[in-house]
Amino acid sequence: MRRFLSASLLLAVLLSVSLASAFELQGDISYEAGYVEWIIEPSERLYVEGMDVSEAVLQRGFPDAAVGTFTTPVTNGPIDVFTLQSQPLEFDFEETEVNITVWFSVSITANTGPQTCTRQTLNDASTTLWYTVTASGTPIYNSEYTATVDAVSSGESHNFSGERQQLTLQMNKGDTFGLNVRVDHNCVGSQANVHWGGFEQNSGGILIEGELYEPVATVYADEQRRAHIQVDPQFPWGESDVKEIEWELWGPLPDDELFGIDSDLMQENSANRVMMERKIEDNRTAWVWTGAEKLDHGLTNLELCIKTISGNLNSDCHARGVVKFDVEQRDQGMASAAGWLSV
Repeated sequence: MRRFLSASLLLAVLLSVSLASAFELQGDISYEAGYVEWIIEPSERLYVEGMDVSEAVLQRGFPDAAVGTFTTPVTNGPIDVFTLQSQPLEFDFEETEVNITVWFSVSITANTGPQTCTRQTLNDASTTLWYTVTASGTPIYNSEYTATVDAVSSGESHNFSGERQQLTLQMNKGDTFGLNVRVDHNCVGSQANVHWGGFEQNSGGILIEGELYEPVATVYADEQRRAHIQVDPQFPWGESDVKEIEWELWGPLPDDELFGIDSDLMQENSANRVMMERKIEDNRTAWVWTGAEKLDHGLTNLELCIKTISGNLNSDCHARGVVKFDVEQRDQGMASAAGWLSV
């Protein structure tokens, strides 16, 4: 939670600096109850995991430490490594501009050492990987990468990343991604090892750069000024995409402050609060919490930090959101019904 707090403060300072010049042009900016904003890290990955071709799967989560390998001698033309398919999507996403690339790594096995292929100057001793990505069976990406490999261990393997290509992507619930990989190895006296899984040096899969989702969060304060929070995890692969979620309640805040800055105004957070589940429309599962603290009157922030199972390990949050709501001052015995504030 300290990381979330420090990241929130840093983000708030950066936003304040970046918006300073905009204030001069647009006048003062103010935020009212009901305002919602999400900052999404635009990077989604599908990883290949499995010790060999027979075990290989295309999954959302990071692979384990074991490196998977496909080994082949000289191929005399391209041959298939595998064709894999992801789990079906649980939510649609609208037409979105994305960049797609595919990456794997390659090493060689050779009795004469790492220069076995680079010494063959009179003939083609290269290795090529071909990549095809499909969306529900329709090809959306084709690329290839060729190199003469001089790495003889998986720990020093050569990165084979396909071309980064931009396209418009739109998919529906139930659709799947597919990945076909082929290899052509021409280096006489060696075998090519195509690697995936393991750590970043060897991990292979599909990288999609773009915002494919936006979570939905709602909050209100009851008659006792305690917060009721609900998150609808509308991620491409549903709630299984989420690794961790944290929230904080900040207030009362001035109406020109997007994220809370003064740590004294952080009134409550998700630490030690029990997350419950409830069924909502379409039989979906939402996550809910009830706050324990009586909130101060005034404009209040619900600030959320969500980590996904495939996001950058160096990022504190892969989706950071803010929902602004009022904690109303009610006359005793005259409490009005609280309303949901949502996207």
